[in-house]
Amino acid sequence: MKQPIGPVLEALGATLPPWKSGWTKMLCPFHDDHTLSGAVNFETERFRCFAGCTEGSVNAVQLLMDQEGLNREDAVTRAEAITGVKGGQIRERPRRTSDLLSRLARPH
Repeated sequence: MKQPIGPVLEALGATLPPWKSGWTKMLCPFHDDHTLSGAVNFETERFRCFAGCTEGSVNAVQLLMDQEGLNREDAVTRAEAITGVKGGQIRERPRRTSDLLSRLARPH
């Protein structure tokens, strides 16, 4: 099970659209949006803004990292508090190849 993005979006000030299959347009809560430039996919637990801000197709943990300036560990803890889903069920992919390379270069 993936970390649910809906409760995280609501905690960050979003008004969620009704659940639908696939991508559903919504107002982006991260800029002054009047044109439904955001979209959420409840099946893949992803959010994306197509205009106005820089949020890419992100999961709940990455969204908290970006919007609240949290590191991964703190974002996982915050997501757990918001959703009730424990971190063992969360897997995050690096957003860019450079992120992956920097993670691999760190001493364990």
